[in-house]
Amino acid sequence: MFIKQFSACILLTLLIFSNACTNQADIHSTTDHLKLSDDVIKVMRRLDRLVFEREVTELELDRLRKEGSTQLLSNLNQLINSLQRMQTEPAYQSHIAIFEQSTDELKHHAASIQSALVDKDTNALAASLARLPATCDSCHRQHLKDRE
Repeated sequence: MFIKQFSACILLTLLIFSNACTNQADIHSTTDHLKLSDDVIKVMRRLDRLVFEREVTELELDRLRKEGSTQLLSNLNQLINSLQRMQTEPAYQSHIAIFEQSTDELKHHAASIQSALVDKDTNALAASLARLPATCDSCHRQHLKDRE
């Protein structure tokens, strides 16, 4: 349920955000950010559903968790790059502080996920995944607040 609410909030925020852009470069970056955010949400939903999966073995669940987490890590790194590109565009200069903070937090999440995957630490992975939505939500809320 939380993931659905979070997803709807992010998509609505990003749609509003993308409609406010006027420069083609800004639109392209915002569109990339929107797509990448949606990809992150989809992977997190898949990982969330694994908790309730009863038809596969524990080994298969581990494989699916690792696969999903690896995809999430890739998506996060692309999202970080997207945010860094957006920081260089004139339309986003008033939001640079929140973008920089969110980029740093996403880098921290990516490093935590990578470490958990290498260490095969499912508890650390779960904790990292649980903190991720707050980072995204915080940036999107701040962006909307700044636009008011």
